[in-house]
Amino acid sequence: MKIACFFLCCFIGCFATSCSTTQHTLKQPAVKAQMAKVADWQMRHFKYRKEASPGYLHDYGINAWTNAVLYIGMEKWANLSGDSTCYQWLYNIGRKSKWKLAENFIQIPSYGIYHADELCMGQFYLA
Repeated sequence: MKIACFFLCCFIGCFATSCSTTQHTLKQPAVKAQMAKVADWQMRHFKYRKEASPGYLHDYGINAWTNAVLYIGMEKWANLSGDSTCYQWLYNIGRKSKWKLAENFIQIPSYGIYHADELCMGQFYLA
């Protein structure tokens, strides 16, 4: 009897939630407006570590892989939005990094420039 009651409660719960008519639908213009705010904030507040600190093996510098992920995303946003200020910001990042791959692993011959972390900047340059 307890099992039947359990399944009945589950069925009623599932049915009640599936009949709910209050849904919040996001509209494309609202999403793009919010994305523009995020991109603007990222560009205004962008900072990076210029040298390593204890606990940071290689995630520092303007050409760190963690920053390259941001740059690639920002390029996708610039392409989607047509925002020329975003493209200019990215171009300045390239100039500051001298369009070079990171060399955080240069002292480790088995990694060298072929470590995936180092190649992230190359993906940004190709974007």
